[in-house]
Amino acid sequence: MKQLKMLSLAALAALMAMAVLGASSASAESTLLCINDDELGECEEVEHVHETSIGHALLLSSFATVQCSALFLGNVEETGSPLVISGNFTYTCLSGCTATEENGPAEIQVLREGSELAVVTGEGLVHVVCGLNCRYNGVGLEGHGLGALAAANEKGESSIEGALVNKESGFLCPSTSELDITTEPLVETFVPRVYCVKYRHEHGLYQFDGCSGPSAEPNKLYELVESTGVLTPHTHVCVNKNMTPLNGLYTSKVNGVCTGDITTTNNGLYELAEVLLP
Repeated sequence: MKQLKMLSLAALAALMAMAVLGASSASAESTLLCINDDELGECEEVEHVHETSIGHALLLSSFATVQCSALFLGNVEETGSPLVISGNFTYTCLSGCTATEENGPAEIQVLREGSELAVVTGEGLVHVVCGLNCRYNGVGLEGHGLGALAAANEKGESSIEGALVNKESGFLCPSTSELDITTEPLVETFVPRVYCVKYRHEHGLYQFDGCSGPSAEPNKLYELVESTGVLTPHTHVCVNKNMTPLNGLYTSKVNGVCTGDITTTNNGLYELAEVLLP
């Protein structure tokens, strides 16, 4: 995973409200952010990201504790492994202090490992004026968070605590400070897990087992689908095809089971599939 172009001191936590910290094995899975938790295989993808701090972010050092609320506005630039978000941070601080993002815009990468499970890493630079005039950078910052299904606020919540940041410039500034911050998204956000499934009929996008090969025309056996829950391999699921034109065999879904008339023209919304890979 390439190094982040720029990440302010609150960036990791600001995006972790949509994900839970995971391990590096996540690189094999694609990352999506969704604002719905409805049908298997149907993801209303996040395009614009709006994050705010819960309470105040704290930059603690021997000369002062700087308290600032943080706001991030950005756009999803690329989905995949990892997902890439580009945007900017602004801060509103107490006691006449100021904090300013430098070298922006921020490019944030979110790498998901499973259902509501992801990792975000990077480095950044912030200019703090609070009696002293200092610049601090953070390298290898990590945040811990909960997705909407697990968070108490039912939207998502994350925190970064005691993260070490280092002085880059500033007369009499302490050589290190620590960052504490908790954030949440404006709307509930889910981080679904992506599974490879196999249809009984050639209504998928991928040619080979494992969901590899050409993915142009929907006349293959395999397809990638999203789920905020955990699916068991070799079980059967009813997938919302959510495709134009529709090419499923079933017209409805009740309690997770494909039902309704089996269409002879392959224009139903749902299709029965076997779960292959988590």
